[in-house]
Amino acid sequence: MDKLEGSVAVVTGGASGIGLALAEGFAAQGMKVVIADVHGETLKSAERHLQGRGADVLAVLTDVSNPAAVDALADATVKRFGKVNVLCNNAGVQRSAPTWKLSEKEWKWLVDVNLFGVVNGVRSFVPRMLEQGDPCHVVNTASLGGLVTGPLMSAYSATKYAVVAISESMKLELMQSNVGVSVLCPHFVKTNLGDADRNMPAGLEEGMPHDEVQARREFGKGATALVEAGVSTEIVVRCVIDALHKNRFYIFTHPGEMGFFKKRMDYILKAVDEADALLGS
Repeated sequence: MDKLEGSVAVVTGGASGIGLALAEGFAAQGMKVVIADVHGETLKSAERHLQGRGADVLAVLTDVSNPAAVDALADATVKRFGKVNVLCNNAGVQRSAPTWKLSEKEWKWLVDVNLFGVVNGVRSFVPRMLEQGDPCHVVNTASLGGLVTGPLMSAYSATKYAVVAISESMKLELMQSNVGVSVLCPHFVKTNLGDADRNMPAGLEEGMPHDEVQARREFGKGATALVEAGVSTEIVVRCVIDALHKNRFYIFTHPGEMGFFKKRMDYILKAVDEADALLGS
């Protein structure tokens, strides 16, 4: 996208963290901004904050796991601004535990928000973008955890690997269209993702042994400490805006820490070589 001024951006998870920073950055570029979030009071506060910075902003209470709610978000955007040019499927939650101890409810929460939140955004907005015909772009927020994983991260990484796969497929599908695609893969960023439990659905921990509940809390504290030591959201915004201008697909915010991914690829390629030797290829 050569020009951002005057275009319209929709950001899910837009009331805090990376989402709010993106909304601020887009507004500074002269864009009209729609922020969507499931937390009503935080959303109202973010709307006032953006208005105070001179932004033309619309706030829409949205549960991205609900397809009808995301359709309503798209309708509200077009009703207010007449179009949508940038969609940031950014809403996300985290829950960590050994794979076999994660409950069905925990898996469903992460899949519904992190994966279907993206799917619902794509289904609701991309047809409108294609129909518009003007320059548009979709940014799906994955994570470095969508390329590599670690202990206690299976559910989170499973959803983020899926977001990377969806984005890669969309990039190929939309290559000859007016819609660009990027996938955002940050590592630790100074946000409140470590406090995602504030939005967890009622009954998520119902019936869970007390020690399991405490284990989740302790891990959350550790994750919060790592997040607080991460890069600023302003760095993420700068990388996203640059990707919009240059139609860059992968957006990395921690290039110095990509050694994790390189080690994973080396491990895979070594296994390929071993298979070739074994099978005589």
